[in-house]
This record gives sequence, C-alpha cells and structure tokens, in this order.
Amino acid sequence: ASGIKPPYYFQASLVRLDINRYSEMFLSPNREKLVQLVNEFFQATAEIVSLYDGLIYEFIGDEILYYVKENAESNSTEMALASVRDIFA
Repeated sequence: ASGIKPPYYFQASLVRLDINRYSEMFLSPNREKLVQLVNEFFQATAEIVSLYDGLIYEFIGDEILYYVKENAESNSTEMALASVRDIFA
C-alpha cells in the first residue's frame, strides 16, 4: 500500500478502441465466430497494452478502455499512440 488515500491523481492518456459495425456483425449467423475473434482481439490487445505499461480500465461489449500513465521516462500521449499503432500493425 502506498499510504495515499483515495482519490488518486495522476496524468495519463486514455485510449478508447471500438470495433466498427460490431452490432451489425453480431446479428449475422456467424455470431459465435465473431465472439471468438473479439475475445482473441481483446487478449492480444491486453498483451500489447501491458508492454506499454498501460492498464485496462474496462471492456464494454466490443470496446476497450485503457490508460497509459505519464512518468518521468515517457510521455503518456506518445506511448498511447505507439500502443495503438502496435495493436493495428
């Protein structure tokens, strides 16, 4: 424990990733395959986010919210953008 009581304050960049047309695709007959692909995408994304010291805040349907904290060694915005580039590489 850090000894600091909530609320905690820190600088960070928040990233929101959402799959385009997910609702439309979810209504297709291949729903099970889509759910499997989305779960695999979430798992791979979580691994990349952790490489950038990011923290997953929430999975909401087909959306992922995560943040990358600012620190003395790196700029959170640059690190967040780099993580998104790696996710879609």
